[in-house]
Amino acid sequence: MKKLITIIVAVAVITAVSGIAHAAVTIQLYASPAPNYYGSPSWDGYVTNVIDSLQAGSTSKGNPATDPTAFYTISQYVTTDIAVTGFNSWKGIANPSSPFDNELGQRLHFPWVISSDTGLNDIKLSNVGNMDIYWKDSDETVESAAFGDSSSFHFDAYSSTKIGIMANGTIVNSGNSTQLVNKIIYVGYGIAWAAYHDTTGTLTDQQVLDNLLADLGDGSLEYMRATVNYYDDLGGSLAGAELTIVPEPGTLTLLGLAGLSGLAMVWIRRRRLSG
Repeated sequence: MKKLITIIVAVAVITAVSGIAHAAVTIQLYASPAPNYYGSPSWDGYVTNVIDSLQAGSTSKGNPATDPTAFYTISQYVTTDIAVTGFNSWKGIANPSSPFDNELGQRLHFPWVISSDTGLNDIKLSNVGNMDIYWKDSDETVESAAFGDSSSFHFDAYSSTKIGIMANGTIVNSGNSTQLVNKIIYVGYGIAWAAYHDTTGTLTDQQVLDNLLADLGDGSLEYMRATVNYYDDLGGSLAGAELTIVPEPGTLTLLGLAGLSGLAMVWIRRRRLSG
């Protein structure tokens, strides 16, 4: 299997300036391993760390070695960043010890910040037209769309995961998405593949997880790509950002999983996304 040697863009920043009636809008887009949105108790703490960190102009908060709520960004991913489970797991270990013992694996999220350079309240959540995640599998001829987020769905109101910051520092975390602010921060959508208990009793949870990691590390998953756009009130594009992230070279042999090929493959692999 050939190794992937793709140029990485760790932070996607695209600024677009239109007519004098519009602000110059900048989008910063990141990739961040997150607790599993579907059931992990540390999810809310992770959200708080993302919002606090990006609001302060930082891209990390907490120590990921000791805290499952820690926020940090990456330029390449490993298989354990995109593997969630129906049983307790963390970073490739089934039934891990505290403080990770109640977690359900990790998902790769794509947080972003949209800012106006005017210092005024002249942008709004309702003008974020879409956020999309794609991935390319070498078994397929074209990339696949993981999910499309639209203003009529997830961008219809400010919330704890999609906040606005006004020019005077006031935080907007509820109410109509047409409220004008100077900056918008979103925890972002995520993507992962999942494994569940072997109901036949043939494999342990660790073996089920190892099989999922082996499949994710076989070289067929070439990259993941996230995009986000901001529009004016008439639908004209003011700014857009794109971030492509690929596997670390070592992920193809992570934990020596090639030796697991003789095990019965009785896990379920499926895509799950969160807001």
